[in-house]
Amino acid sequence: MGGQKIKLHCFTISRLEKLSRKKKIICFGSGNNLTHLFDAMRDLRMEERISYIADNDKAKWGKSRILNGRLVPIENPERLRTENWDEIILLVAIVSYHVILKQLDGLLKGTRAVCTVSPAYRYWYDRILDKLTLRQPSRQALILQGEGDTCENAKALMQEFRKHKAYNSYQIAWLCEHTGRDGAYPAEICLLRNMPLRKHTARQIYAYYRYFNRAKYQIYENKMIPKVRKEQIACYMNHGTPIKSTKGKIVVYQDTDYVVAPSETAAAIICEQYEARKDQILICGAPRTDSLFGEETNRKLADALHLERYERMILWAPTFRVHENYSRRDSAKEYRFGIPLIEGEADYQAMVEVLKEKKVLLVIKPHIHEEVSELTLSEADHIRIVKQDFLDRLDSNVYDLMKLSDALITDYSSIAFDYMLLNRPIGYAIDDMEQYTIGFSVPNPLDYMTGMKMKTSAELREFIASVAAGRDDYRAEREKLRDRIHTYQDGKNSKRLLKLLDLL
Repeated sequence: MGGQKIKLHCFTISRLEKLSRKKKIICFGSGNNLTHLFDAMRDLRMEERISYIADNDKAKWGKSRILNGRLVPIENPERLRTENWDEIILLVAIVSYHVILKQLDGLLKGTRAVCTVSPAYRYWYDRILDKLTLRQPSRQALILQGEGDTCENAKALMQEFRKHKAYNSYQIAWLCEHTGRDGAYPAEICLLRNMPLRKHTARQIYAYYRYFNRAKYQIYENKMIPKVRKEQIACYMNHGTPIKSTKGKIVVYQDTDYVVAPSETAAAIICEQYEARKDQILICGAPRTDSLFGEETNRKLADALHLERYERMILWAPTFRVHENYSRRDSAKEYRFGIPLIEGEADYQAMVEVLKEKKVLLVIKPHIHEEVSELTLSEADHIRIVKQDFLDRLDSNVYDLMKLSDALITDYSSIAFDYMLLNRPIGYAIDDMEQYTIGFSVPNPLDYMTGMKMKTSAELREFIASVAAGRDDYRAEREKLRDRIHTYQDGKNSKRLLKLLDLL
């Protein structure tokens, strides 16, 4: 450990569980790695043994993180100096734990603290099977991971790949949150995401490692996947060009081969926010946007929304302000109904009246990570709240909603950039821009919002009326930005990426 006096163990989950039966756990680091770890250990209920979480981010002190339904407080790491380490295990839940080794040495110097990094294995034999499969030769296989199970960029890429002869030369494994989704395609199977941390048998983990450790390609979006052998080709398809600041929340691994960006303009933002290098950038639009091109629409979704009853449909897709997994609140502004612009019942009723008068359907699609209990807005004849499970039942996604819509309302979400490919009106709800605590990825965010900027409910109603009238006042301005953000606008991103990766 580079001369550090504090030794960091790497216990298995079974070993950690046994050691902590009569001790408290203190965690260091409140990021997503902590959530993923305790979600995988849900069956052990080890979150009940946590005293608190230490974190270097001052903005989090005094707040909490939700771990399997339990609120765990986040504290100043200086509190570690006061603990009785005969009764505690410190779990360092930071991927790049080496950056805090010096700090830990200072905080715990002279103590008998037992410290472990996040477990990589559930059982003792997992390590053996991991190393055994790494010694086996790589094979023609793909590891895929989407935003959900088999959706968004990963789904779009595979829909294209299945059309080509090269597909028959590969075995495909999806990293999923749920099993039982394979079977439709014989060459494709589902592996349980974070399998080494979940309860499993030796047979199950061996099957997992035989795919994961031997795959030639790792292709994923949102959550990073570490390479396990040098010859693997890792491609991060990206989850969108961010306007809101995401620095430190997603960090591209140094050995990642490719990071997809839709243009040089977007690449500059992605490199700065995700700490990606220019030599990792692959200029290619997002595969998921391919579905925005062509005349075909999702008729099942249109029928489920009863679009025949309305003359226009507006999609409202806000970014999350309160994260579902912990007490992360990105906006200091409180909303009565959990959505911008609508301050009270009078605003809500006035909006409903405009929607009725103009025969417009407003479809609100909460962000996939939004804490849904925050959204208390009521549905009405002209307002539908469409959550992810509704789309999943129809084998649909937000891009199908985008294509069916006549206009978009959003805020600081990257969805606006993708929607520009449809060349339809966009309205931006920015009434909390000054209270948006995480900040922005660019110094001049309004320059990247080519549409009506709305700060009041009256302006929201004005935007609805303009869409109903068929007006598009920002078209020329929007097209200029669209051409800067999207180098390719042909609906062939999936095929293009497959060729760039030498899969076709």
